Amino acid sequence: MANKRQLKKYMKNMAANLAGETVFILNYYDGIDEAKANDVIDKIFNLLTEKINDVSVDFDKTCKDSFAGDRKAYDEQVPVNAIAATGTPEQALFTGAGERDKESISNMRTIAAAARKAGMEVTELIVPGAGHDWHAVQAVWRPGLDWFGERTGLGEMTKSLKEYPQVEVLQ
Repeated sequence: MANKRQLKKYMKNMAANLAGETVFILNYYDGIDEAKANDVIDKIFNLLTEKINDVSVDFDKTCKDSFAGDRKAYDEQVPVNAIAATGTPEQALFTGAGERDKESISNMRTIAAAARKAGMEVTELIVPGAGHDWHAVQAVWRPGLDWFGERTGLGEMTKSLKEYPQVEVLQ
């Protein structure tokens, strides 16, 4: 689980990476407006400076603000606890994570194990080369929509999950 310091470090690295990509584009692509590129970099760092102080992973505060201080209610909504309490074989879990996002993969595997224990149908996907990013979301979303459509009667899967080139099926 990430702490506040790690989250702030991640935000700073992400901002630095975005700024670096902007500088790269400015230097290696023709026709890029330097003033606009510099403006993008300024906006990235202004946003970082403004928002980094808002970072809070204080779970006691979350419990207080979102669950009126009721720790039992907070704990009940944790996915593995909710699945253990209410999961049934009629339910299913479809989940995925980027290959480089070890924390999400660990969480995915833990939640999937709880779902299997409850008798649920479980599908887990890994997106090769992706991290915790929109590439992973988009790659999982494509087969996920087909899977959902098939499962709910809204459509048919025209190919198996293993035929989607952007993902690897774990289960």
